Amino acid sequence: MKSTSASGGTGTKKVKTGKRFKWSNDMIADLLRLRFTNSDVKHRLEAAQTKTQTALAWQYFASVLSQSQGVVITREQVSQKYRKLKC
Repeated sequence: MKSTSASGGTGTKKVKTGKRFKWSNDMIADLLRLRFTNSDVKHRLEAAQTKTQTALAWQYFASVLSQSQGVVITREQVSQKYRKLKC
């Protein structure tokens, strides 16, 4: 039986480090604007047909959002926030 430790055990679970990311209203507005306006982000997300293309589209989305906000935002953070907003 394998166990996971924060010091680099042999398990496969990820250990969360750092604080939770805080989304401001401006960031959320920018996320929605980029997703729904007629932009390259919208086109890439809608045209993605494979898991790899979808992951790359979300990565591009995170990159554009990070540049516009001046803060590093990951693909996982962007996709999770978008899914939670859609409810």
